Amino acid sequence: MLSPPRCIPMLLCLCLSMVAGAAPVFQEGDEVLVVGDGFAEELAARGVLEHIIQSADPDLHVTFHHRGLGGTEVADLPRSDDVASLEPDVIIVCVGMVDAIRGDGHLRRFTHALVEFTRAWPNQRVLLVTPIPTEPSANHLERSHALAVGRFADAVHEAAGRTEAISIDLHGPLRRAAVNGQPALTYDGMHLSNSAWGLAQEELAWQLGLAGNDPRLEVLPVHGREEGSTDQSMEFALRIEPGSMPELATRENPIEAPAPVGLTWDDAMATVKSVDSGSKISIEALRAAMGRLVSEPGRGEAARRVLLPLANPDRNEAVRLAALAALDDLPVEHRPDESIQTIRMHAVPVKMVYDVNRFEVVAGLPVRIVLDNPDAQPHNLLVLKPGSLRAIGREVDVLGATKEAKARHWVPDSPRILHVMPMVDPGGSGELRFIAPSRPGRYPFVCTYPGHWRMMNGVMTVRPGPED
Repeated sequence: MLSPPRCIPMLLCLCLSMVAGAAPVFQEGDEVLVVGDGFAEELAARGVLEHIIQSADPDLHVTFHHRGLGGTEVADLPRSDDVASLEPDVIIVCVGMVDAIRGDGHLRRFTHALVEFTRAWPNQRVLLVTPIPTEPSANHLERSHALAVGRFADAVHEAAGRTEAISIDLHGPLRRAAVNGQPALTYDGMHLSNSAWGLAQEELAWQLGLAGNDPRLEVLPVHGREEGSTDQSMEFALRIEPGSMPELATRENPIEAPAPVGLTWDDAMATVKSVDSGSKISIEALRAAMGRLVSEPGRGEAARRVLLPLANPDRNEAVRLAALAALDDLPVEHRPDESIQTIRMHAVPVKMVYDVNRFEVVAGLPVRIVLDNPDAQPHNLLVLKPGSLRAIGREVDVLGATKEAKARHWVPDSPRILHVMPMVDPGGSGELRFIAPSRPGRYPFVCTYPGHWRMMNGVMTVRPGPED
């Protein structure tokens, strides 16, 4: 990415900067080309970008050239030769909503095309805007599209990271604002209502560095009709009848991943026993082998016997915690008295929250957090020092759209971070094991995937132990 969902506002001056030390986004006299789908078309009709700059700095002269059109896909974006006469300094791209109607099979092609489009403008500053979240209904097609839009929003961040463009995340904040449902985020399930456009404008201003405070993630009602200023019926019709999407010029052949090779009982047993032989083995491989042992039907007692010695307090902490976690997964009749406290939680699809946002642990005792991710986006989980949620969130914003940030799972280098669960891909599951802090208090936990930290967080309360 992916690029950060939002960037730290800089001091207002004649130029705007996305993050500290970055090149200005807008400069005096800039010519800005805005292209894309119905969202870009609506930006023009409402004069959103013009209003943002006029409100922030009336003396900053920026000219916008709007070329948005409902129904536009990434393949329809103008080539550099098509608009060369405009000589743009900045290009704002709004795509993904219509492409997502084609489903996940189109995702790789979309990302590749967006990267190629961005690279065709090496001398321009390119801003990639994520599609807004749609509001799913009981209709299967609409729900499938809502989940797909989340993955295409991720692809926009990824394209920005691969090209060093800047991504503007509207999907994350608006998705969070839609949780309450009143007023409605959209008027037809996929296009912003008049009420929601107020938040979208505030969010754009803040992410462009033109607002001193990040906006409250709520949709405030406005009087009058909620429909948009432009005719978005074609995009809505494509969502209802995806078979009417125009045929693509070429098709990308899918690459089939090799079938995973399962770990046998004997292999798993050998791996676990190798701990005492001094063999070098990663804790991830050891934990996988332990998981294989405890999942074997009818061999619970055999798994218990080999794992119990590894759970002794004199063992290496990482090995001991892995063994305790595996023992806790055994059938109840085989579990030992000494155990690890396990907190199981899910990433709630579409809502960008953990289903468990508060839990208690005992100081100094083993803890395991298991995160299942049925969502369309990846999520991680960091446990932080008390009172450090906002500070870490700001550091996440500064990481930027770099490959290094993605490789680090958007985890800042900070002493405020106590424990880290790496990114859990959609459909996957992650596990974090640690000893609860010895000092009682409220310890925040958070997802640092771009656009998530302000919404997807909770509190782990550490209670005094029996000896305290």
